[in-house]
Amino acid sequence: MSETQQGVEAVPGHAGHSVDPQWSRDVRAAAMRPMLERPSGVWKAAVAVLSLVVLAGFAAWGYQLKHGLGSAGYNDQAFWAVYLVDVITFIGVSYGGAVISAILRLTGQSWRAPLTRLAEGMALVTVLIGGAFIFPHLGRPERFLNIVAYPNMSSPLVWDFLAIATYSVATMIFFYLPLIPDLAIVQRTLGSAEGGVRHAVYRFLSFGWLGSPRQRRLLHGALGIVALLIVPLAVSVHSVLSWAFAVTSRPGWSETVFPPYFVVAALYSGTALVIVTASAFRKGYRLQRFITQRHFVRLGYLMAALGLVYAYLTFADLLTDGYTGITSGWIRQTVVGAYAPAFWFYVVAGEVLPIVLVAMKRTRTVGGMTVASIGVVISLWIKRLVIVLPPVTQPLIAGKWGSYHFTWVSITITLAGTAAIPLLLMLLFRFVPVLSIDEMEEAGPIGSFEQVSTETERALAEGTIGTGVREPVGALAATDVRANAHSQRRWSLRRPRGATLALVVGALALGTAAAVGVGVGAKPAGAATLTPAATPAATPAATPAATPVTLAVAPVTAGKATLELRATVGTPMAPVAAGTVTFFVVPHEFAGSGLMQIGTASTDAQGVASVDYVPTWTGAEQFVAHVAGPNGSVAAATTATYDVTVDPPGLPKSIYEYQRPLSTTGHWLVVTLLTIVAIIWVLLLGSLTLVVVRMPRLGRQ
Repeated sequence: MSETQQGVEAVPGHAGHSVDPQWSRDVRAAAMRPMLERPSGVWKAAVAVLSLVVLAGFAAWGYQLKHGLGSAGYNDQAFWAVYLVDVITFIGVSYGGAVISAILRLTGQSWRAPLTRLAEGMALVTVLIGGAFIFPHLGRPERFLNIVAYPNMSSPLVWDFLAIATYSVATMIFFYLPLIPDLAIVQRTLGSAEGGVRHAVYRFLSFGWLGSPRQRRLLHGALGIVALLIVPLAVSVHSVLSWAFAVTSRPGWSETVFPPYFVVAALYSGTALVIVTASAFRKGYRLQRFITQRHFVRLGYLMAALGLVYAYLTFADLLTDGYTGITSGWIRQTVVGAYAPAFWFYVVAGEVLPIVLVAMKRTRTVGGMTVASIGVVISLWIKRLVIVLPPVTQPLIAGKWGSYHFTWVSITITLAGTAAIPLLLMLLFRFVPVLSIDEMEEAGPIGSFEQVSTETERALAEGTIGTGVREPVGALAATDVRANAHSQRRWSLRRPRGATLALVVGALALGTAAAVGVGVGAKPAGAATLTPAATPAATPAATPAATPVTLAVAPVTAGKATLELRATVGTPMAPVAAGTVTFFVVPHEFAGSGLMQIGTASTDAQGVASVDYVPTWTGAEQFVAHVAGPNGSVAAATTATYDVTVDPPGLPKSIYEYQRPLSTTGHWLVVTLLTIVAIIWVLLLGSLTLVVVRMPRLGRQ
């Protein structure tokens, strides 16, 4: 006799409170139906079609690798386009799904139980797909590992890589930990003879779960720590991703509003995709009894609130540049120019329509919330396209606006990533339960996710509840309050003490980072004097012997701020004329890594090229000169290090140094941030290791 037939007594998973056997059997049957039943013809057809779309995307990427990014519509004036939009969108919806599940779990909301597996599965799948879109975005994807081998710690892209990698690991752990009790249930349901290899795999992955109180305390403690870390991790991912835009000099990107703007967009679109996912799997897997209209209404309220916040941030973004008119060319292109149709589609389908559908009682249904969410998901992708394209195609000085045109390559790859979401979820739920069995059994059939028939839903819409008896909705609300209070009392016994420690550690680490990195100022240039540095800094590039080059630095006029960088290529007897020399300075901000270009000049008949430079740093300044070779290579390079003294007129040196805190604290800021990342990794992997090591021991006690 299988466990489903025996009832919950076969698995002692809920000691301490009663479980309705019939409710348990119904939950397990619905959750494991996609795993145990033979796939239907519709399921097979859907998987086949989605797989073909994904394969077409790989073929298009192969074509792009052969013919270059131009085949995807990229050009010199549109070097960031659709693939970066895909990265932002897919990672953003992942963030929304994970944070919603984490916050509802931390606050002990029992009504989340039927939604958590779908939300966490969606978060896991979309972050993997979003991260994969980095590779089509790169013209040379084989160089991706250079970001690990040769990290430039002053680049937001390095920190974005660290944030996405850390968040991806956290999402995997967050998905797996609540799955442990369900895998034990599935393993016992299959039976050793019936399940075969699957039975052995589930037995191994459940780590001897029996549902004892000590096992539950351990699991809930680890889950609490991971859920607590998911929220700041998700915020960091989209904040750092926004800084990849905001720290540039592009009009429309250099905005202080970008970090919260990106974070709220991720929450907004992520909530919408949770609704769409829940609606699709509710209908496809016949889960109407467990995922009810009230779940969609509550998520709809949350989505509408986030939509209003995002609308405000959109207005603030347009107002700051549009009011001054200094760099408002991108605003004209967005609101009334070439990108106006896309922008106003977002306004209608992504703001007005969803809020109206949520506000009206008649449309506050499963269908209405699904339609509103589909509009949000599509329009937020378009809105991110509008964020990326107008600024990148705007000429910085003068000239004609650039343009970006979609091609079959970029469209096919984007559709492949979109199709991969339902495909991976459908395949995933062939191996794991689509509902969180353990959490739904713990919460029970009453309260926020009571059994709702068609007649009951109609009674709810009319303001009454019951069959034949007109019971006021207030009575149902009182029942919900009692049920939620009972559920929260149970959760309070299992909330981890380790989560409090993690919160304190995280707060101290973030506070330290804020104290170290607060304030960024620019320093005015005054008179400059030079003395050769006592100890030259490390040379970034070796000088080839075949083309000698020397670099000298001197003030253009005594007592003035401007310096002349002069490179001599060749020898006095054999100068190199008409050569191209590019001058760089090593910046001091952040970790002092990388090179910042000063300018480019051609050598004269004596082999001399020079540029002017206004220093903003007092101390050792390292300059670099690169001599261009064939095909853009570096034929020769040299460095020169000088002690530069800049005296700003009428400004005390103490105040002057205070305006550039990152110039002196950049290295410490890097160390602090890396320490925070290390602490998070220790907490994540430590929580998982603790469960893996101690769970089997507690099961044997």
